[in-house]
Amino acid sequence: MFIFVYSSSSGLSFKEKAYARQIALIIDSMEPGTTVTLNLDYMRIIAKESEYRGPVVSFIQNKDGINEIIVQLSQSNGHSYRYFTRIEQPLFNDAGNIVEIKTKNKIIEARS
Repeated sequence: MFIFVYSSSSGLSFKEKAYARQIALIIDSMEPGTTVTLNLDYMRIIAKESEYRGPVVSFIQNKDGINEIIVQLSQSNGHSYRYFTRIEQPLFNDAGNIVEIKTKNKIIEARS
């Protein structure tokens, strides 16, 4: 049991979960009209080491209308995390290592 906990906490799944949560918390702490630029170089290096060449960060709205960020550092499904702040379409640079996120306004109603 201890070995499983150690290997899972030091692996890609743990990093995907941590990055998704951090980015979602950054988005939800932004004031309306704020722009944040994130450097994704470190995540792309990790993905490259695991031979994953796809996007490391994706922003989606699921079928229930809930906003989610997905961080994927390997061929796995990655990890998604919900956020509640409305954002404009994120802008990625050509290399995909920089993303600019701008907020619209806060969602006031709580979703269950």
